[in-house]
Amino acid sequence: MLTYLQGTTRPDISMALHRCTRFPMDPKLSHKRAVKRIGRYFLGMMNHGIKYSPNMQKGLDCYVDADFVGGWAKADADNPDNVLSGTAYIITYAGCSLIWATSRM
Repeated sequence: MLTYLQGTTRPDISMALHRCTRFPMDPKLSHKRAVKRIGRYFLGMMNHGIKYSPNMQKGLDCYVDADFVGGWAKADADNPDNVLSGTAYIITYAGCSLIWATSRM
């Protein structure tokens, strides 16, 4: 449910939620505490939200980023399992975010 909320209306919890959802098969107590903390954040921010102020002089923009996110070692550069990559994108219209996503491979 939190992933749906983050993906549709609450990009401010993206990083915290991403850290929690990386361990679905072996969750730890720290992940449970993190999800509870996200819930407390929502309780404290109930009357707050994202305010969009469209700038009609701006059009459709797309920002993309890709990077190695670790795991690469020069000594073992030929091993394809040794290279991890991360990508992210955000699409905006009139300066307002429409779609955003990140992924690790």
